[in-house]
Amino acid sequence: MVWLIDFNGFNLSHISVRMTRETAHVLQEHYPERLGVAILYDPPKFFEPFWKVVKPFLEAKTQNKVKFVYSDDVNSKKAMEDLFDMEKLESAFGGNGDSGFNISKFAERMKEDDKRMPAFWSRENTQSAAPPEPMSTLDHV
Repeated sequence: MVWLIDFNGFNLSHISVRMTRETAHVLQEHYPERLGVAILYDPPKFFEPFWKVVKPFLEAKTQNKVKFVYSDDVNSKKAMEDLFDMEKLESAFGGNGDSGFNISKFAERMKEDDKRMPAFWSRENTQSAAPPEPMSTLDHV
């Protein structure tokens, strides 16, 4: 999984150490090693001290997968270019895409993936079944 977390409109009232700790627990215990990278896009400056409080609740491997990305930073732009097809990435995240998010299209794509998963995971087809094709960056929205 790649998480792209948009902090647009985020403020102090949204911070919850308890919820963050519970989310980290669920992800680490029930979905181990699923996270490829978590991109915190344009977090406000007050979020960095919060990160220092939350960080100890995460395994070291997970801590290293969290990346702070700022729209006005050249190195951040390079990191985004390395991860995403900038032509398809929404302009809100520094890309050139302008399609916006469409929950209906996203839901349809998820339903298609759900239908293919049993064949992928069944023992009889393990060798011959291909995993679902990865979605192109924001192809589904």
